[in-house]
Amino acid sequence: MVDVDEFRELTAAAASVQDPRAEAELLDASLALWRGRPLSSVDSSSLSRDVVPALEERHLLALHRRIAIGLDHGEAADHIPRLRQLLAEKPLEERFWAQLITALQRSGRGADAVRAYDRCRRILDTELGVEPGPDVRAAHRSVLGHDPPRPAPPPDPPPATTREPVRAAAPGAHRPPAPSPLWERTEDLAALDRLLTRSGDHGCLIVVDGPAGVGKTALARHWSYLRAPRFPNGLMRADLSGYAPRRPADPSAVLRAFLLGLGYRPREIPGTLDARSALLRTALSGRRTLLLLDNARSADQVRPLLPGPGNTVVVTSRNQLRGLVARNGAHRHTLAPLSVAAAAELLMLATGERGAAEQAAAQRLAQLFGGLPMALCSVAAVVSGAVPSRDGTGAAPWTTALRTAHAAMRDSLSWSLAALSPQAQELFGRLPYVPGRLVGIREAAALSGAPEERARHLLDELSQTHLLEQPEGDGYRMPHFPVPPRRWAAGPPTGRT
Repeated sequence: MVDVDEFRELTAAAASVQDPRAEAELLDASLALWRGRPLSSVDSSSLSRDVVPALEERHLLALHRRIAIGLDHGEAADHIPRLRQLLAEKPLEERFWAQLITALQRSGRGADAVRAYDRCRRILDTELGVEPGPDVRAAHRSVLGHDPPRPAPPPDPPPATTREPVRAAAPGAHRPPAPSPLWERTEDLAALDRLLTRSGDHGCLIVVDGPAGVGKTALARHWSYLRAPRFPNGLMRADLSGYAPRRPADPSAVLRAFLLGLGYRPREIPGTLDARSALLRTALSGRRTLLLLDNARSADQVRPLLPGPGNTVVVTSRNQLRGLVARNGAHRHTLAPLSVAAAAELLMLATGERGAAEQAAAQRLAQLFGGLPMALCSVAAVVSGAVPSRDGTGAAPWTTALRTAHAAMRDSLSWSLAALSPQAQELFGRLPYVPGRLVGIREAAALSGAPEERARHLLDELSQTHLLEQPEGDGYRMPHFPVPPRRWAAGPPTGRT
């Protein structure tokens, strides 16, 4: 069966059912088949003239009905991005302007709803010289309060199932607990929002990468809290321990924890990795779940944990995980350190210090630690007395905080070093540590004793894990490290700080 026939059958089936949830599922399946203009690969003027317009109108009818169901069942905010994209492509479709105005109003965005009406009116006047039709005017009157707005009913309860809903910590069906506030991460949160919006109802795979201590986990958790309403089937979270004093998490064990959290009994869980992975995809099929896979070591560790379409996955890692981008269509977002000014302000706020001397100390520490939130939070915890000093020397609070943060960053950076291949470790140990200094292929080959092509691969391995930066051209640059590499441990330390 070709997609066109399947699309027709699914939309016909949707029109015949009485249950709105079942109708929505059939419409979602039909709309998922739509990929651009239909029959574009067929060179036929008669098809383009007689068949394609009818198919496109059927597609718009299915879209309109699916959004209408969502508006009637408490999903107004979810459909706003889809409506905006649709109207950007088809600005004269009044039926969708009416839905956009209604969706904005029901999402508590009355001012935006009025602006949408004004934009619709201007477009219709400019393009056609007409006023908006009755549906758009009715939606506008509702926003202005001339007609009482119809309250959106609560979302339908989840379908009956023998499985328990997704639970917290491995999995959680409710909104995750509010995390600590972020500092200066508005643009990063907006970037993740854009990726989610562009994916629509299909779900997406996002990799948040960056150097040790830059705040990847904090960003991902904060974003998952803000966007929890977009995922009615909850949050599933796992620490993959890719860079930690213990061995990286076994994907098979993570899958078992997920499946237990979904309500499967131990005897129902298969013994092999592939079978567990397939069962997870089946369990999450047709659901809208957010998976947060924290501290991943490699793409191979992540792939078995990926659910099917409709679900969204956020992976954090010190590794760029380029394999997920190339093979699985992941979107990368690299997190940069805070600016020195923002880092110093964060430090002052966290410690409660306000004096001139403390402000100068905060500026120096912000520069020393390169704007890395992990080190700054460690400093703030010691200065504020939230955690005891590690060194026990009785030194002044800022001095003690400096030593404690150094120790924490040294341990954390050593885990990055331990994850490298032996040759990459050896090359990194021989590189001159001068922040900002460029390292070329020939220099790396001379230092490692390897051919230039092999040296290039070693430099790339260091770059993938943010131990080197690659600016424009073939050179690689030494980043600023809060602790000089010569002081890092040769392998992972025995305990976590």
